[in-house]
Amino acid sequence: MRKIVFIRHAEPVPANGDLHDFDRTLVKAGEKQGEEAARILKNKKTFPDIVISSPAVRALQTAEIIGMDMGFPTKEIIRNEGLYSQMSGKELLDYITALDNSCSVLFIVGHEPSLSLYSAYFLPDFEQGIPKAGIVAIKFDVNNWQDIEPLKGELIFFEYPEKKFQENYKLH
Repeated sequence: MRKIVFIRHAEPVPANGDLHDFDRTLVKAGEKQGEEAARILKNKKTFPDIVISSPAVRALQTAEIIGMDMGFPTKEIIRNEGLYSQMSGKELLDYITALDNSCSVLFIVGHEPSLSLYSAYFLPDFEQGIPKAGIVAIKFDVNNWQDIEPLKGELIFFEYPEKKFQENYKLH
């Protein structure tokens, strides 16, 4: 079995003209969201073998918070520019199918709307937007990354830190 866990970055400072989008950092509430996302993942017994993150500061900070809380060495987080520049689902699939099969659980930390689109690429009937620090965990009943196919995943869970306070986001 192979698992892909998409994680949206936590709450960053607001966008403004003084700060380049790439350099936006997490606010304190975003740091807490990252810690809560790690707690959710630990409670679901979902631990990464490999973590790939957008290199944007807010995504990398989220990946590092989750990694530290879960005992994953933050120096091993792989930065992938395509997660910031919105690579296509096919490009992501090509990247994933090239992974070493010794790893079976992949965390991908990135941005909207890309993560919702990637989730829909792998899951039939996934039409949700992913809120900040949201987690979409997908499993594939295959033994090798090379056997992953679009729309062949099965949703394990869709969680986010403030779920009880928010309505589900619909992807438009």
